[in-house]
Amino acid sequence: MATQMTKSQLVEKVSAQAGLSKKDVKGVLEALATTGYKELKKTGTFMLPGFAKFVVIKKIYFARH
Repeated sequence: MATQMTKSQLVEKVSAQAGLSKKDVKGVLEALATTGYKELKKTGTFMLPGFAKFVVIKKIYFARH
């Protein structure tokens, strides 16, 4: 099973591919995460067009006696 990419690895790859500084890429990712969190909390969905749609799913658990 492949290991997941770390945040540092993601910043490195995006920086190299986009020709941006690591500092700028890190700032964009942090702003994106903050915006996404706020939108998920506010509306329950957050869309990154052409990439992903995040949706909050609330599950109710019932305890058995």
